[in-house]
Amino acid sequence: MGVLEFKTKPIVEDIGANLKMNNRGFLRIFQEAANIASTKIGFGITQTEATHFTWVILYWRLEILKRPVYEDELRVKTWATFSKKIYSIRNFELYVGDELVARADSKWTLVDIESHKVLKIPDDMMEKYGVIEDRVFPDDLKEKFVMPEEYDNSFEYKIMKRDLDANHHVNNLSYLSIASEVVPNDVIDNATTLNIVFKKEITYNDTIECYYKDNTVYIYNSENDTFHGAVIIK
Repeated sequence: MGVLEFKTKPIVEDIGANLKMNNRGFLRIFQEAANIASTKIGFGITQTEATHFTWVILYWRLEILKRPVYEDELRVKTWATFSKKIYSIRNFELYVGDELVARADSKWTLVDIESHKVLKIPDDMMEKYGVIEDRVFPDDLKEKFVMPEEYDNSFEYKIMKRDLDANHHVNNLSYLSIASEVVPNDVIDNATTLNIVFKKEITYNDTIECYYKDNTVYIYNSENDTFHGAVIIK
């Protein structure tokens, strides 16, 4: 496959209070691009019953150069690189015309849907995706965090059905929506970088706490002492 390229436009839910694309809108488009790429070669979300595996995301990393508006025609480019047959890094670029307005990458691992074990990525799968070594960011995102002893703001939330994805876990974009409740509006509206790191899945009826400190939201479940992930917005 190599590089997948297609055109799209923002939808209403992608537009924020400033009438420009919100943070979730960028990731929604890139998430769709990732599934389109996998579906084209038989490994998409609707094909898991046949393949018996699914892709599980480990992080998102987004850099915003300029925020599109509702009428903009967008051009999306995405491609995969692979690391030691264990991880796939999916790269993204977003253009308005010929202008690069955002770039991102995401890290994924292949998981058996029955045993829930991490699988090695087969050679023939990598060949179908196309092995491209170029990356939008040269290094992997840091994935280690320490819960702060003090924090600036906090928010408790009980997971609802609307937050879930096809795997019955909280959708990766819902982490951003929930975490944004404790982030100041000016930080959200003017963000130029956004990172989401996923550590442990969250399920229906779980009650989580979000703690905000130094542009980072720590997502924690005190009932079972589980750190679920972190969202960094700057």
